[in-house]
Amino acid sequence: MKTLAYGPVPKTKKAIPAYLVVLAEKLTPRFEREGIRHKLERLDCNSGRDYAWAAGEAVAGVIKDQMEASFNIWLLIGEASFFYISICFPLAGAPLLQLAALMALVLPLLRLRDAYAYPAEGSLREMLLDAAWTGACVIAFQEAARFMAPRLALPILNVYFAVAGAVMAAAWRMISRRQGPADPRHRELKERRIVVWHANVLFFVAGLTVLLSSQDAVPGSPNRDRLLGALPVWLMLASTILRKAHYRSIWERPLLSIVDPDLKELSWDRATLWFRDKVSIFRADLITEVGYFGVLSYLVFVAAWRWVSDDPLSVMTDWLQVGVNLVAIMLLGLLWVRIKKMNEQLAKAIEEEIRLRELERRHG
Repeated sequence: MKTLAYGPVPKTKKAIPAYLVVLAEKLTPRFEREGIRHKLERLDCNSGRDYAWAAGEAVAGVIKDQMEASFNIWLLIGEASFFYISICFPLAGAPLLQLAALMALVLPLLRLRDAYAYPAEGSLREMLLDAAWTGACVIAFQEAARFMAPRLALPILNVYFAVAGAVMAAAWRMISRRQGPADPRHRELKERRIVVWHANVLFFVAGLTVLLSSQDAVPGSPNRDRLLGALPVWLMLASTILRKAHYRSIWERPLLSIVDPDLKELSWDRATLWFRDKVSIFRADLITEVGYFGVLSYLVFVAAWRWVSDDPLSVMTDWLQVGVNLVAIMLLGLLWVRIKKMNEQLAKAIEEEIRLRELERRHG
């Protein structure tokens, strides 16, 4: 009688190489690394090449999902705006071709950076990493362009401005990321208030930069320039006052209170935000906002009128800069919608925190 021998059934397919799993984990955004490991261990392929392709597709799929989850149109508009302003405005003769080439490289790389940073916290550390990453990309692209495609390279002075734009874009990214759901306590609300005010100041500075650039592009009298320089400040102040039921200046700090001093501080934080709490059918605040953007656009219309009417001064107009400024004003209009929304969201969060504290105080 023949004796039967039992042993392990030989495997017909190879297991995934360990180095592919390690490499895939390194290339995967940090919050998805555990999932990619389990996914790769369940693969069933016939060769090392098949495993490599499957691992690459798995990692690419995770990165694509992270990029879609982290995408924010206002983040993209802000980045493009600050690069546009920093490169095109400081010097005459806007390098539009070089700007387009730079943004075609940097903006997709920032989306890749978003995929690896998601979910982002909006911390100072992330801002510094963003600034370093973006600045390094700008410098690397410029150095490569100088050797391979000199026409796409920015002048050296504009490269410095582009790096400054990278820092501004990183600040905007930090500001935007901090607008997500937050713990409704005072410390977190204070941090969000700082973020919103950074956005307010950045918007105001960008508007004045556009106006000063327009004054250089469309020459005129010093009196005109002084008037146009002062009007945006007064119009923005008027808009802020007219949208408030009880206007409070940012310089009027609240008096200290022994009973729940945070409550007064929160009330002051809410009162100084740029949001509308005045109930009125006649929206005078919107009229002043239209006036603000009208002042920014005024010199663009002056330049257009000089061209239509064959004014002798039209030959002194920097038409390229006028076109750049027109696009910048439209971008600022889009950003203004977002910034007002940020102020309204924070005001609502502070109002909810005040009600919660008052409720807690009444019930001990």
